Amino acid sequence: MNVPFSYSSPTLSVEALKHSIAYKLMFIIGKDPAIANKHEWLNATLFAVRDRMVERWLRSNRAQLSQEVRQVYYLSMEFLIGRTLSNALLSLGIYEDVNSALEEMGLNLEELIDEENDPGLGNGGLGRLAACFLDSLAALGLPGRGYGIRYDYGMFKQNIVDGRQKESPDYWLEYGNPWEFERHNTRYKVRFGGRIQQEGKHSRWVETEEIIAEAYDQIIPGFDTDATNTLRLWSAQASSEINLGKFNQGDYFAAVEDKTTPRTCRGCSIQMTPPIPGASCACARSISSCRRRCRISSAVTTSCIKPTPIWRTKSRFTSTTRTRCCRFRS
Repeated sequence: MNVPFSYSSPTLSVEALKHSIAYKLMFIIGKDPAIANKHEWLNATLFAVRDRMVERWLRSNRAQLSQEVRQVYYLSMEFLIGRTLSNALLSLGIYEDVNSALEEMGLNLEELIDEENDPGLGNGGLGRLAACFLDSLAALGLPGRGYGIRYDYGMFKQNIVDGRQKESPDYWLEYGNPWEFERHNTRYKVRFGGRIQQEGKHSRWVETEEIIAEAYDQIIPGFDTDATNTLRLWSAQASSEINLGKFNQGDYFAAVEDKTTPRTCRGCSIQMTPPIPGASCACARSISSCRRRCRISSAVTTSCIKPTPIWRTKSRFTSTTRTRCCRFRS
């Protein structure tokens, strides 16, 4: 829809940043500034900074589509992007301005940066490498997207009890993730297991488990440039929230059984010494991830076909994930 409309672009002045942070705290988070804690001030700051990134992000996406340029798609099971506030401030060149704005509001930027949870999207060298590639693509002005899984948990939190390590879940989404945009209209069915049923010359895939993959987009800014790219993460959702028939029969556990598989698939980035069900889940989420990413990437690249000096094919796929052919049995 190309209907003209007007809006006010957020500015980068200290005074504008102060007003924006206070506005986000009150009208987006719904908190009284007099009693807000550090996490709430952090989220308000994140929302204010994100507003100043969105316009150039949308402009980059629009330019890539209108010019029909090639795009790079980086596929990885992990994206160790780290804390994003300080990186965004440095990329936008407003670190000192935000620091001054917060000081005038009686807050300390370094303390808020320390409050940000490290996204639990990986824990190893491949995850850090994937994040570096996305940063480099944006900094060089090369159009690209990362595709991964939106895990609910990091690896684990470490606690020392009686001289021994004790692990506990690291739920990094405890206070939400202001950087991401949930795409309710970008959802796909993913099927696992089941069996192949022959019907004459045709075959049917039946008795499968089914989950819904839903997209979440996050901005990847380039340093000292207007170019921005996208990290798209997929969250696994249940295809049905509750089996009402089993619920009415009093079998409450069976009524919500279908929600267990997707929650497990998006659980931890790395499983420690998993049993067989855990290994099956790792295989399932790997297959769903690759299959879904390739489908989305193919859909995007159908409109991005103009040759450029850099890209000679419709798309470039890079993956840090080993794939293995799997055969499901009934």
